[in-house]
Amino acid sequence: MKKRFIAGLVTLVTVLSLFLPVALAAKLSYGSEGAQVVQAQKRLKELGYYSGTVDGKYGYKTVVAVRVFQSKNSLKVDGVIGTKTNLYLYADTAIKKSGGTAGVAKTMRIAYGAEGPAVTTIQTKLAALKYYKGKVDGKFGGSTAKAVRSFQAAKGLKVDSVVGPLTWAALVGKVNVPKPPTPKNPYTPVPIPKNPRVQYGYEGYLVKLAQQRLADLGYKVGKVDGKFGFTTYQAARAFQSKNNLKVDGIIGPATWKKLFAATAVPAVSPAKPAVPGKTVFRIRYGASGAKVTQLQVRLIELGYLGIHQDDGKFGYRTYLAVRSFQHVNKLKVDGVVGQKTWDAVMSLKAIYKPKK
Repeated sequence: MKKRFIAGLVTLVTVLSLFLPVALAAKLSYGSEGAQVVQAQKRLKELGYYSGTVDGKYGYKTVVAVRVFQSKNSLKVDGVIGTKTNLYLYADTAIKKSGGTAGVAKTMRIAYGAEGPAVTTIQTKLAALKYYKGKVDGKFGGSTAKAVRSFQAAKGLKVDSVVGPLTWAALVGKVNVPKPPTPKNPYTPVPIPKNPRVQYGYEGYLVKLAQQRLADLGYKVGKVDGKFGFTTYQAARAFQSKNNLKVDGIIGPATWKKLFAATAVPAVSPAKPAVPGKTVFRIRYGASGAKVTQLQVRLIELGYLGIHQDDGKFGYRTYLAVRSFQHVNKLKVDGVVGQKTWDAVMSLKAIYKPKK
């Protein structure tokens, strides 16, 4: 019975070993590591999408870079490098972050032992050209190397079984990358007249500009829709009263000038600055804003918070992530980000979340 159990276990492990590598080799995603990730990071950096360290670790910054690349190149935005994204990434027609096409990849080397979507593409292309008869599994083995050599010899390329930029270009050919659609602007910008004037009953771009500015200053205008209704009228009167202007609800030249001036007084006056040396830094559950987003991004990088959870809202998940960070980094575990915890999170010496 015991021998039969062991034999069955060995069979199960053998079967899993046959299928798992194929699944892992099919795509590069968050958590992937290795030479193919290094290559992808170099190409993304070359195209201007990635500014992080080329370390072969598919972390949060790599995911963000891939997502931006996919968006710019009209691909499905999922942060994963599958065969299609990989094909577009190394195409000489790939669109750079700054615009324009990229040209042939400068740093490409896919050789024996490599795994990933690039290998899948190579095998697929070689199979279509009758050079490769093996399994398309994303693993660069002996049969793939042999097929690459045959292809290189036939095309007059250097025969070394390594797929570099020239072999890749000859094998893949031209990839047609569609241009991203131009975003539609519901309001066509128009020049601001010398003496602007909008009032109750007016509609249009100037009304929307005034509404947006009033809203930015904290005045209640309702929906910013370009229609000067009663709510906008009341907001205009409140602004005029607060800024020592004639209170008539009409946004004429004088009101317009003050509305868009740096000295415009908001609906609620800002709090007086704290006495120097007395400011207490503190972010806790329920907080929101840019600082929370910055905190979340760093916690994601350190492995304490899940990917895509940088929403700028200090909720329960962020609270737990802070507590976990504080525990690992030997800080007071209270889930509150004071100056000490903030400095520790942002420090280069911050301890990453231990892998289980």
